[in-house]
Amino acid sequence: MTRPGSLVVLQIILLLLGHFSPKALLGSPLLERGPRVVFDAHVDPVGRLQAWNAGLADIYPSNQVDIAKWKTGGVNIVWVAIWVNPRRYAGREAFEHAKTLIDYIEQDIRRNRDSLSLCRSADECLAACEKGKIAILLGLEGGEPLLGSPAMVDYFARRGIRRITLTWRGDLEWVGSSQEWNQLPVHKPKGITETGIEIIRRMNQHGIVVDLSHVSIRAATEAIEASRKPCIFSHSNAFTLCPHPRNVPDDLLVQLREKGGVIGINFHSEYLVKSRARIWPTKLASASIDDVVRHIDYVRTIAGIDHIGIGSDWEGDIKPAQGLEDASRLPRLWDALRRKGYSEQDIDKIAGLNFLRVLRANEN
Repeated sequence: MTRPGSLVVLQIILLLLGHFSPKALLGSPLLERGPRVVFDAHVDPVGRLQAWNAGLADIYPSNQVDIAKWKTGGVNIVWVAIWVNPRRYAGREAFEHAKTLIDYIEQDIRRNRDSLSLCRSADECLAACEKGKIAILLGLEGGEPLLGSPAMVDYFARRGIRRITLTWRGDLEWVGSSQEWNQLPVHKPKGITETGIEIIRRMNQHGIVVDLSHVSIRAATEAIEASRKPCIFSHSNAFTLCPHPRNVPDDLLVQLREKGGVIGINFHSEYLVKSRARIWPTKLASASIDDVVRHIDYVRTIAGIDHIGIGSDWEGDIKPAQGLEDASRLPRLWDALRRKGYSEQDIDKIAGLNFLRVLRANEN
């Protein structure tokens, strides 16, 4: 009898030889017969649940994401950000506010249980998709609610958090950020302290993915080295094409590839096209779908097709690329990739299989 571990090794060998599909390797009937897995690694709708009492089923013209738009766009796995504004909430208040936001999204998922399912693993996500539901994963954006304590990771793991973006704008005591609160780059980038490494290792133990979007280059480099599991940039782009502090330079893309990670391409115009970043102080010009494809093309040349996903950043106060104004428009991106010569297998990986693989790799 073949042992399970030997079977996995055999599958990987067959995959490398081209005789076993990546969908079959992930082991779900949906992946063999059903709709494409579309995994958006970063959206920010939770704030409106609290501020406006507007749930994910409520449809407003200004919504970039809601249940109807996700279904129209074929999105069936979503990583929802639990974002705590560090300028408004500090210390224990940041922790309490994160708890409140988790409560809000859990309540909304229960209200819409026919369409949504709160998930904690790759298998749960696929099971939800097979039932025709949208799988919701929770991610903490910014480490302020951890209060600088590795033990707090245990609490958020129990609450269903499956990704932590280590910081947002502004350094924490244990990790450096790519930007100050005024959006300027940090001139003396801070790395990861011993406490930060302990937090990363605790995340590894709980299957919580280490997210390096918003993190300084030095801290991201050190975090990838420290993590025993693949890391991600949930919503960032290529620095070479658009030298914004939120984007990722080539050497870091190579390091991400070597450790099996994935970068989610962000649809925010400011992170896509340098020349159009600002036409005057208060107006941001729009990029296009072609600009999104340009970043995907570039990352493929540096990191490879197995390390690209999407992290739209919809509802994150962004100016989305023209043609990708909301989640219902996402199939236009797949069409644009086809026109550029991407195969359906390539698109499957970018659309969701790469992030699904990283989620599962962290669990194991």
